[in-house]
Amino acid sequence: MTGLSIRGALQVVVNALLIKVLYQSLKRVRALANNHVSPHCHDG
Repeated sequence: MTGLSIRGALQVVVNALLIKVLYQSLKRVRALANNHVSPHCHDG
């Protein structure tokens, strides 16, 4: 029982970390995209 519960907890922690990393990288990519796109939009 303990082994299974520990594995389950690890799985939850790993999933949370993966989601956090993906979310941060997504935000960074969107920020970079906005920075690249903005000048072109202003140039018209």
